[in-house]
Amino acid sequence: MAVGAGPVSPSIYNYSVLKATTTFNGVALGNCTEIEMSPENESLDHQSSMSGLKFVDRTVSISRKLSIRVVMDEWSDHNVRLAVMGPETGAINIYSEPEREGDLVIIGTNAVGQKYTWTLASVSFIPSGSINLISEEWATMEITGTVNAVGGIFGTVARTGGEEEPGP
Repeated sequence: MAVGAGPVSPSIYNYSVLKATTTFNGVALGNCTEIEMSPENESLDHQSSMSGLKFVDRTVSISRKLSIRVVMDEWSDHNVRLAVMGPETGAINIYSEPEREGDLVIIGTNAVGQKYTWTLASVSFIPSGSINLISEEWATMEITGTVNAVGGIFGTVARTGGEEEPGP
């Protein structure tokens, strides 16, 4: 079933309170309290040398990097292994793996606004942030990954539904 482009801006139906389900290598991560992507771009400026004052007359991108940060609050065996870079099976030997690589899929489930599915075919996760082993708050585990480009593409995002403007 094809999904249309959704409401055209400006529209209050494009404001979103985002919620999602998330899987890594097909295994649900459960409740994730935060997921954020951060782009990095390295550019090269060209400067004109044709007058007394140099000015930038062209800027091009020479490298791109995309990072993703996931905060999980479900202490499943899968998530603990991911957070401490333990092997996928057997004893959880802390930091025994250099990274955990696989696909990450984030499927929008929000009731307010537009829903999107983000498919990242190759993410290399490493642990990040501290893991609080004693807490009076809900405990979380944070992982940060590099989204690897596959065939020059970091991934895809597709609108999968959401609120529509009421008809006339």
